[in-house]
Amino acid sequence: DASCTRVLAIAHGGMWDTASAPYDSNAAIEAAYDGGFDGVKIDVRITLDGVPVIAHSSPIEIFESLDCYNRRIEEMTAAEVTACHRAPSFTETFQRLDDVLVYLRGKMVAQLTVKEPVDYAGTIAAVLAAGAQDFAFFEISTFELQTLIPTIPGSDSVYYLIEVGSNLSEIDVLIDTI
Repeated sequence: DASCTRVLAIAHGGMWDTASAPYDSNAAIEAAYDGGFDGVKIDVRITLDGVPVIAHSSPIEIFESLDCYNRRIEEMTAAEVTACHRAPSFTETFQRLDDVLVYLRGKMVAQLTVKEPVDYAGTIAAVLAAGAQDFAFFEISTFELQTLIPTIPGSDSVYYLIEVGSNLSEIDVLIDTI
């Protein structure tokens, strides 16, 4: 709506803190909703068995999980990843994207940061399978929009936030591409 002067407030990793609501956790996402945010920016990776999960690093860093430190998301099953506790919590675990999308429906938008280009196809498929294309969108580069995204089935059914950074010439590329 061009007449709207309000900005969209997106909580990066949710409304997290180092004591009780770890980055990208259910608690951080719920806190963002309770805090009045319009959406959350969450990181997505695909497991060995093809399930998108909410995870920033692979291998998992020690500050992200003590019990799964140094394990690679892409070498673990979804069951293994979702059993990992998010540091410093003893109750918060890594979660599946489909479960997070169920929670977010009707509450907030989801800005998905797919950490590996190879994971776009599985993540797009998961968003479509969840019927979440009206509130989940992908953060991508102009290069990915031009080269990778057109090769993925269903990619024309989801929305994108294209990061141009300080290279304003990429806007011309986007206009030409779109």
